Amino acid sequence: MNFMERILRQPYAIWSLTLVTVLAGIIAYNTLPMNLFPDTNRPVVSVVTQWPGAAANDVATDVTHPIEVRLSAIDGVRRVTSTSRDQVSSVQVEFEYGNNIDEAANKVSTELPRVRGMLPHGIREPLIFRITDAARPLMVYAVTSAKDAHLSQSQIRRIAENKLRDEMLNIPGVAEAEVFGGNVRQVAVDLDRNKLEAYGLSVGQVAVSLKNSNISTPAGLVYRDGDRYLLTTQTLAKGPEDLAQILVALPNGNYVRVGDLGDVHWGIADISSFYHGNGKPAIAISLLRGEKGHAREVISEINNRIDDISADFPMLKIEEADTQGTLIDLTVDNMLGALRDAVIMTIIVILLFLGNTRAAAITALSLPFTYLLTFAALKGLGYEFNMVTLTAVIIAVGLLADDAIVVIENIERTIRKTGDSSIATAAKGTREIFLAAASGTISVVMVLVPIMFIGGYVQTVLRPLTVTLSVALMASLIVSVTIIPLLVPYVIRPGQRDPLYMILHPVEIYFLNPLKRFYAHLVSWGLEHRKTIIVSFVVLFFISLSLMRLLGRELMPLMDSGIFVVQFEAQPDTDAPEMQAITQEIEDSVKVTVDSTLLLSMSTVVGSEPGVKSFGAARTMQSGKITVNVVDRFQRKRTIYEIENEIREQIRKIPNLIYADVYEFGATPLSSLRGTVDIMLSGDDPMVLDKLADTVMARIKNVRGLTGT
Repeated sequence: MNFMERILRQPYAIWSLTLVTVLAGIIAYNTLPMNLFPDTNRPVVSVVTQWPGAAANDVATDVTHPIEVRLSAIDGVRRVTSTSRDQVSSVQVEFEYGNNIDEAANKVSTELPRVRGMLPHGIREPLIFRITDAARPLMVYAVTSAKDAHLSQSQIRRIAENKLRDEMLNIPGVAEAEVFGGNVRQVAVDLDRNKLEAYGLSVGQVAVSLKNSNISTPAGLVYRDGDRYLLTTQTLAKGPEDLAQILVALPNGNYVRVGDLGDVHWGIADISSFYHGNGKPAIAISLLRGEKGHAREVISEINNRIDDISADFPMLKIEEADTQGTLIDLTVDNMLGALRDAVIMTIIVILLFLGNTRAAAITALSLPFTYLLTFAALKGLGYEFNMVTLTAVIIAVGLLADDAIVVIENIERTIRKTGDSSIATAAKGTREIFLAAASGTISVVMVLVPIMFIGGYVQTVLRPLTVTLSVALMASLIVSVTIIPLLVPYVIRPGQRDPLYMILHPVEIYFLNPLKRFYAHLVSWGLEHRKTIIVSFVVLFFISLSLMRLLGRELMPLMDSGIFVVQFEAQPDTDAPEMQAITQEIEDSVKVTVDSTLLLSMSTVVGSEPGVKSFGAARTMQSGKITVNVVDRFQRKRTIYEIENEIREQIRKIPNLIYADVYEFGATPLSSLRGTVDIMLSGDDPMVLDKLADTVMARIKNVRGLTGT
């Protein structure tokens, strides 16, 4: 008794393991996490530092530059970029692949205290953000006042920052809820210049008094009757009235109240950002998942809870302004549909070409076993369903059928030859073909192994594909030499008429037999004219090489995802009202181009806020981004690229814009958010750099195919 027969003589053990595998595969299929794409970002850590009252040039020189120099020396850093604007410095540190994001953040956190002594007094403690795929908002909600509530944006923001944010954070899977846009309420102190001169005071003296008086500090401990009490000096102001009562020391030793020097009242902070949701001014709440969270599951939880949360805040209108859910659902559903179609077409092709309904049925039955075993293995490896792994599953359909067909055909031949349909005959047929099937499968896997370790971006994207494909191929080999030999003796009956004989016989006569004769004739002719065949293929090879340069190259294929982004920048000195007008004009251009029945949502971000990472902390007040969601390609006549071109032409006619571009939102951050080509100029003189940048831009605008700079 040979090894293969010894295995097949244990059918109950095989079927028991098969049942366990089926259950594990079903559980894995239902619990495998779902994301759009694997995280292809290099680890990026952002350091945001606020210096109240400082101009952009001072921020760049005194804050940004020392931090850049220090952080660029960290081991594993690929590049350091920065943005300096009034009162805020933002430094992004990008690490090479292979650096864990938590370790990268710890390295940055360790280096910052070493540069702290070089930074000016008055800066706030630097904020450190981990920028990963989880930093991209899963859902963005636009919050406005309900029709009968008549709330101001300041009031809406206060509600959003407190009670509404707390409710959002209670949703399972939501790691952060960031509030953006609107007016931030603060106390304004409008000092009267004449009164200051009359009292002999300066604005700085009043500011120092306000700062030193509006504090809460420990005042020591009091011991009494065996108890210990902590004393705290509480002088925190609760509103304008309290601040108006603060005393300011006069040069003659007397005091005057702040309220006697001017008007103290509620006001709003200087506007450094604003938000529009679906074309209307609003407050944005951006919901983010955790680093280990998975998009589709968290979005499902959000959708389940959002109606209840909205009901708890009747004074607010909460609308969806942006979401990853539509694209993820569309992509995953399309991929699963493609997998279904691939399986059906594979079975039909096998049925027609084999002309054997029973063999096709066994092959069709082997595919679910193979996929369930693959899903169980992927779950054990910690993988997820995304565009890459699902692509591998679809590609594997044809390859998985190969092993099954070879084993079935050889067992059937052995049964026909011996006239015996026992397990021993099935084992003999399987053993004869096992080494050939195994070597073929392993050879394909070996071709994929180098891609798993190629390094860089390619490895990050393609490793899930190659691993999934390799696991599926090995699962196919296991199924073909265990389950199929047990089924073939009971299903295959050589000599019996095929159940679909009336359909398959005409196909064989009028299609397969002529195809076989043509192939045989072609091979025979080729063997007689070997030199002609070899020369022809060599010529075709060199022609193909010459045509490659005409085909063009892309890092990632174009993707009509139904989402496009409008990015724009105005003149450096543009104020908030003018930016509001420019933004409204761009939004109107989008609405004119995209019919209202096709437009799903529109999320507009202008400027940035230091503590908000999901919308970017480096954007100035003069730059903005509009994310537009439209219906999928099957529900509209025009492609996303045609819509982009029309909008691009319209917005570039808007006055005071120095930059405007429209591009589709692709599958990965690298294909969507980075420029195709980055040109970096460096030097000591900003004026010279500015002139050189203008020269470079003027030259590259002549490059064919360029849509934006």
